[in-house]
Amino acid sequence: MTKLRSFPHVLVTAALCITVLLFLILSSCDSRAAAPEAATGQGSTETGTGTETEANAEAEKAEAEKAESEANQHELRTELQFDLRAVSAELDRERFIPILRFEYDYRRPPELQTPDAKPVVHAAQVELRGASEVVRYVLGFNPGRNTVHLHLHDLDEPVQEVRLTNSEAEFRFLSAEVISLPRELSRPDSAEPIPADLGQILEYPQRRWRRAEFEFFSWSAYPEIYVIDFNQLAHQSAFFKRLAFFVEKDEFRGTLLTNAELEGKHGWNAHNYSGHGLADFFNAADAQRFPLNPEEELLRSLMVERGVILRASDGSYTAGPGGVISFSRELPHLRRVFLTHEAMHGLFYMEEEFRDYSFSYWDALTAEERRFWRSFFQFRDFDPEDEYLMVNEFQAYLLQQEPERATTYFTNTWVWRLREAQPEDAAWVNELLRTTPDMFSRPAYDLNQVLWRNSGYRGGDVLRLRRVAD
Repeated sequence: MTKLRSFPHVLVTAALCITVLLFLILSSCDSRAAAPEAATGQGSTETGTGTETEANAEAEKAEAEKAESEANQHELRTELQFDLRAVSAELDRERFIPILRFEYDYRRPPELQTPDAKPVVHAAQVELRGASEVVRYVLGFNPGRNTVHLHLHDLDEPVQEVRLTNSEAEFRFLSAEVISLPRELSRPDSAEPIPADLGQILEYPQRRWRRAEFEFFSWSAYPEIYVIDFNQLAHQSAFFKRLAFFVEKDEFRGTLLTNAELEGKHGWNAHNYSGHGLADFFNAADAQRFPLNPEEELLRSLMVERGVILRASDGSYTAGPGGVISFSRELPHLRRVFLTHEAMHGLFYMEEEFRDYSFSYWDALTAEERRFWRSFFQFRDFDPEDEYLMVNEFQAYLLQQEPERATTYFTNTWVWRLREAQPEDAAWVNELLRTTPDMFSRPAYDLNQVLWRNSGYRGGDVLRLRRVAD
């Protein structure tokens, strides 16, 4: 990755006539209103402010203490403007992928820090401006320190200016720089991932892919989670189908199937694997001298290069941090739900408190509820004896849509199929759902609350940078 310009450096050396300018403009508006739902695609939500009920004297004292504590820190910004005309003139857009990388820090207001706070995502508008073209996005704020990667080639002409206007939340600008990635791969078995939000990955133009069959990304929010977008399900299967049977499939887990044995069997439409599953798979292949597809060898190379699996001195593999998720350009009407589902697995890998809570919640279910879920996942071809797999799929299926849609989704999509596939259990399933009407909504809401509190993400909502239609 080549740094073209560091904006903090520009600020220090502006007097030396550096041609790239960074304007930081204070906004006088109140930036703590509730997020309009353009940011999340849901109904309007009010949050209110707890300070409205405090005495004026206490409010003034709190404001004074806050101002004093921030006096020696980064100045609060509610509007940013980047002048990129000089940098754009230097960019070779034919050979490099230009990206504006900036960091911000966002802290939730007090009313969103209570245990029963309703999950809300505050947002800002981002604009890429050229001489005659403008592209707009909605940027959702996650708590803590965050990195955003704006792909400057989203504009078909050189970017002259980037604006970030926020009227919904307080955030603190930290740093910015323009970076670039080579469009040409240095080696066929290597690839530096394109850093991107899941919203950018979902809509990334296929004509800009560096390979014909797939593109390789890293999730901006969790750089250790890699995302592969394939042009066809067949290419995805060449990478992951054998792995799916080895790691997850009922009656096949731990078994390496030959290509002939895999013929006619269905893998998955989208995939997720942690370093543990990948390491076990490649260790088994090495131990058995099992012939892998060239695509699987490429996957191994990419995962070793990125540290998802680590090569020990004896040649074996161990798990590193993170994992890989994938989906494809086929079944376009399901791309977003597939990506959301797999992203929930990525969050499960990376958010320890959420993962621990998911296990605790699973253990607290009644025996009958766990029986239902094991039966359902076995019906979906998962190995019901793998506890980690059960908990991981439990949260992902519940949170791949908004919590309020969980009951409708399972009732209309799966329950009737489960009854037909297992008629001997139909009466038991009916009785369980009659006596436990919140069978799906209760865990969906509870898991969603903990997920949002720890990560800023919500059920059905994993896109934090979304392009706004013209």
